[in-house]
Formats: sequence, structure tokens, C-alpha cells
Amino acid sequence: MNPAAEWTVDEHGTAKGRSHFADFVAALADRKDLKDAAVLVGALRALGNQLREPRSKSLDGGLFELRGTSVRIYYGFLPGRRAVLLGGYGKETHGHAAALASADAREIEGGAR
Repeated sequence: MNPAAEWTVDEHGTAKGRSHFADFVAALADRKDLKDAAVLVGALRALGNQLREPRSKSLDGGLFELRGTSVRIYYGFLPGRRAVLLGGYGKETHGHAAALASADAREIEGGAR
């Protein structure tokens, strides 16, 4: 694949410099989960907004979810072939991560205007 055609994928940082995505990855203890997350981010980098189910699902308010075997990663899009990673969770720890990602998506949407 032509590297120029790849999407830029960044982590969202809060106003205090925190990355919920980095926190999520740091908490992954299982190597299979780490690999799952890496494959999903690689697919997003390669396919961007062309990524479809079962690997990507559109949620409300411009929020999307990368769907792996055991992990989910929240992300959104910005102008200029850019994707931003908002956070993630293992399938068994969903609630708190969803609220954080939704808040991050609203912050990004407000700043992209």
C-alpha cells in the first residue's frame, strides 16, 4: 500500500495532557489483547473511513468503535484523513470507557469547528 494513502492516527489528549487510549493500552495485560488492539489500529491507519463492520461500527455523535476479538477502541475522524483514538476497553469493562470516549468526542467535535 502507498504510505501517502494511509490515514494519520493520533491519540486524543485531554486539556491536562492525559490520553485515555494510552491508559487503556497500558492496562492491557494479555499479549493477545495487545495484538488485537495493534491490528485494529493498523486497519484504521490503512483503511480510515472505509473500514466497515465487523471491524468498525458507527455509534452516535460522530463516535466510532473498532471491534476486536476481546477489545473495543473508540475513535473519531478529523478533517484531512485524520483519525483520533479516544479510549478503549476489554469486553468485560465497558461502562466507564464509553462515558470517557463520548466526552472526548464532544470535546474534539467542538474544537474541529
